Amino acid sequence: MKKLIAPILVAFACFTFSACNNSAKKDKEATTTLPDVKKMVDEHPGVNAGSGTFSITAPDGWSKKDTVISGAKLTTLTSPDDGNSDKFKENVNVVTESAKGYDLKGYVTSNRSTMAAQISSIEFLSDTESTLGGEAVEVLVYGFNYSGYDLKNTAYFLVKNDIGYVITCTALKTTFDRFQKSFKTIVDSFKIN
Repeated sequence: MKKLIAPILVAFACFTFSACNNSAKKDKEATTTLPDVKKMVDEHPGVNAGSGTFSITAPDGWSKKDTVISGAKLTTLTSPDDGNSDKFKENVNVVTESAKGYDLKGYVTSNRSTMAAQISSIEFLSDTESTLGGEAVEVLVYGFNYSGYDLKNTAYFLVKNDIGYVITCTALKTTFDRFQKSFKTIVDSFKIN
């Protein structure tokens, strides 16, 4: 079977991190070590198949942006600024791709194995089954280090009508618990149209 979206999720998570970094000093390392997103999109032509077929809402104070990065579409919701000491904009990303031939378990297994191969510091913390809007989802919680920052993520995987949807909530490990209510509000607003 083909490799799925995990490398692109990593690139988008890293892009969002470097784009939303509020530190006064420009993090050149974060910018220069990003994977070649265009190349990954070219290698995964199903990315964002069915984009526009979902809706998701940002809570008060959060911003929502639909972005095109080297031809790939990404919906990003970012947290409000916490002040001068805020080094990271907590965020929720939604990416879609063709998942033809995959059931939910196979889709998650393929993504998980690709993530493990692409992120040397990844630590899988939990993997549970749940529902979202009446649809079966698998929820994967994991952490990894990027440019010296310890990040924690919750990724919701859903497959419907041969489209894979991945909603990823990202924060620093030290602030992750504080943003759970906002993450839940955002994820609960997700609907496939």
